[in-house]
This record gives sequence, structure tokens and C-alpha cells, in this order.
Amino acid sequence: MSIALEIGDPQIEVWKKTTSLLDLRDRPTVVGLADGRALMTGGASGESLGWSAYSSTYVFDPTTRQWSRSGLLNTARAAAAAAVLLDGRVLVAGGLYMDRTSPDPPRILDTSEVWDPRSGAWTVTGRLDDSRVGASAVALTGGRVLTSCHTALTER
Repeated sequence: MSIALEIGDPQIEVWKKTTSLLDLRDRPTVVGLADGRALMTGGASGESLGWSAYSSTYVFDPTTRQWSRSGLLNTARAAAAAAVLLDGRVLVAGGLYMDRTSPDPPRILDTSEVWDPRSGAWTVTGRLDDSRVGASAVALTGGRVLTSCHTALTER
């Protein structure tokens, strides 16, 4: 089974299918990059496949309508928050880690990573104060990032 993807132009109200990814992905993180490409990372296999988070990253080039592989997240995650930083890097924070081959239950993450478009590599960065899944993130002036915490899991 593959994941069907479409690219749309809201000005002319047209959607067209584009190259599919081979892996079904539930709740991946997708952001538009400054150069017009898009980055998709993480997500999870569906329930029928046993729910495991992905660490793979793909970059979509709209001129060729093709996906190419990029680096792997240090921690596989689904439903993570993401923001494109002022320098073009991408910050991914939080999310849900799950592994169908592990006896451990899924866990909500408080970790974050930064993707460098020049190298395609992910680097671990600071921890969030609270674990969160399904949050939103936005880059602010001055290089900071604001994340929502409506789904934060706090153990105190």
C-alpha cells in the first residue's frame, strides 16, 4: 500500500496527483521550505500494520514532482510540531513514539531536533518543558519558536 499525494494550486482551483511514497504514513510532519520544496518526516504505520513511528525524512521537489530521501530523525515520531527557522533549518518538537516490536507502551516525547537542508542531517537540540503530541509550532522573529501545549502531558 502506498500513500497518495496531491499538489494543488488554490488560485486556479486545480489539484493533481504526484509521485506517491511507498510507506503509508499516519500523522507525518510536513512543512514548506523557503526554496519552494516541502519536507515530510516521521509519521506512523497504520493500525493494520501495527503502529510504529517512522524516522525517515523525504523532500518533495515541485519542479520534478519527485520525492527524495533525506536524513533520519534521531527519534522516530508521529504527530510532532514543526517550524521552519529563519535560516532555513527545520525544528521538529514533541510527537508520539511507538514501536510494535517493543513491549513498552507508546510515549509522548519532550525532545526536539533540527534538520539542516544543506546536509540533510538531524541534530538533537533542547528538551521541551512538557511532553506534547499533536501540537503546533511557529517561528518567531529573533529565532525563537512558539509551540502550543493543548495536549501536553505533565507528570508532577
